[in-house]
Amino acid sequence: MSQPLLGDGSSPMSDNEYISALQSKVRELERRLVDQETLLRERDTAVAAVRALEHQLSPLYQSLQRLFGDISEVLPPSSGSAQTMPGSAKWDSWKKSLPGRPAEFIDLLLVHGEMTTAQLMAAAKCAKQTVYDTAFKMSKAGILTNAGGKYRLKNL
Repeated sequence: MSQPLLGDGSSPMSDNEYISALQSKVRELERRLVDQETLLRERDTAVAAVRALEHQLSPLYQSLQRLFGDISEVLPPSSGSAQTMPGSAKWDSWKKSLPGRPAEFIDLLLVHGEMTTAQLMAAAKCAKQTVYDTAFKMSKAGILTNAGGKYRLKNL
């Protein structure tokens, strides 16, 4: 009998040895198949658990997104002050003289009135140090105040 599936060609095997080797190989393949099926079941269980967790945490996640991701949904624009006029010439002039982040912060503060460091970080999608550096630059220019942990534009 030919032995194409097993033997390494070094010495011929008897039929009984060949059958025994084949049976051993079948048992090994069956064990590997059971291991694969077990892994697939465990993966399916893990996926189901993650989906259940995602379903349970979704309302909290959406609330946090609104709070930290889109400040405009949380804070109403302030009313009644001159600084709420985004198109005013004086602020356009300041945005030209302080381009980049300061100009972006001017727009944010014109819309929202006053904002905390965390709110500026979320709205501008920047790091805390960027808020501090930008606020310093704007304060040095005389257009920003910080009172009670909230930044706001000065009424110029």
